[in-house]
Amino acid sequence: MLKGPEGDGYRLFSSHVIWDRREDFEAWTKSEQFRDVHKNAGNSKTKSALMGPPQFEGFETVLHQG
Repeated sequence: MLKGPEGDGYRLFSSHVIWDRREDFEAWTKSEQFRDVHKNAGNSKTKSALMGPPQFEGFETVLHQG
């Protein structure tokens, strides 16, 4: 979890995960584990801390050095 800059009444946070394949990530979003982790995402305590729903931003490797 990364803590980003503070804005006008909010602070930006970002989580970062590396998946081997996009299909693995998509399968996780349909799993029981995903539902368990996110089951309280809409509760009043969490909702008051959010400006809106999370925004997914996915990136693919285009240059790999190693």
